[in-house]
Amino acid sequence: MSVVREIFILWRNGEIPCLFHLFTGLYCPGCGGTRAVKALLLGRPLVSFLYHPLVLFCALLALWFAWSYFLYRRTGKERYRPSFDNKYVYAAAILTAVNFIIKNVLLIFFGIDLLALLPKV
Repeated sequence: MSVVREIFILWRNGEIPCLFHLFTGLYCPGCGGTRAVKALLLGRPLVSFLYHPLVLFCALLALWFAWSYFLYRRTGKERYRPSFDNKYVYAAAILTAVNFIIKNVLLIFFGIDLLALLPKV
């Protein structure tokens, strides 16, 4: 019953609990994502990257695609036409896996809770 109580307290305080982290003590592959979005919206891209690099990667990718589409529509040149390729999906998967591994290695072997050290957003 204490787990349910803890989840309720976190939820009431405006924090969305990560059940994976709550039950295992480890970071899940998405841990820090919500805080990364919030930091990016507050204009703190470095903090956003440190919370979860995938958020900044996706934001930059979206800007790149928007700019490419704008140029394509403006000029009509095929070289500006944005095309989605699986390499972006693979890059995102690798980025997420590396983030997951680094945060958990720091936590398990060195006792460094990286997300707790970052500034609150």
